Amino acid sequence: MEKLSFEAIHDAIRSNRYFITAHAKLRMGQRRVSNSDLKEAIYKGKIINTDLKSKPYPKAIIEAEIEEETYTVVCAFDGTHAYIITVWVE
Repeated sequence: MEKLSFEAIHDAIRSNRYFITAHAKLRMGQRRVSNSDLKEAIYKGKIINTDLKSKPYPKAIIEAEIEEETYTVVCAFDGTHAYIITVWVE
């Protein structure tokens, strides 16, 4: 995979081809981030950094401004499925 396609990540989320890791679920609970907040951050956000050599899959850091808060989502992508690694809000 030469680059991460933001459109492909969006499509995976819309098509329910995504997994939220146990770590991300824990952090979402601690940080009071709902599944709908997570999806909104991904849809409204932009990729601010990528690591194409990350293993097992390339990953992207997505950032979105929502209601004066900055949501950051770390997402890996295998070409078909998205894997939410962690989420935080500042």
